[in-house]
Amino acid sequence: MIEFQRPKPLPELLNLTSLIDVIFLLLLFFILTSIFADPGIPVELSESAAAEFQQTPNEIRISLLANGNIGLNGATISMNELPSALESLFAAAPRRVVAVDADQDAPFERFIRIIDLVKSVGGEKLLISTEVAR
Repeated sequence: MIEFQRPKPLPELLNLTSLIDVIFLLLLFFILTSIFADPGIPVELSESAAAEFQQTPNEIRISLLANGNIGLNGATISMNELPSALESLFAAAPRRVVAVDADQDAPFERFIRIIDLVKSVGGEKLLISTEVAR
């Protein structure tokens, strides 16, 4: 009987096409999510030497602008509408954490009124946002 030599199997090449597709999809995902990562109203924060980074999930963000306008989670709202809006958000949120972003030129009296209002409607934890001093 005649024996034929079997051809040696070729080494398998790694298909990079699908790997490159996945990398581009991940890159696209991170670029798009970084664009939408800042839902708040732009506020010029005051600096603090004792500031520390603290990110709390499901926090409610109140922004106080220099002209006295108030933002709640990125939407402009009046001071009269703030208590009812906070109560409805507190009813839906298991943790009642509120972060206040006050512009450095914002009226201090309005800032104190917001803090009092948050505590009176049931805010459990209050965070005051600042810039880290350089």
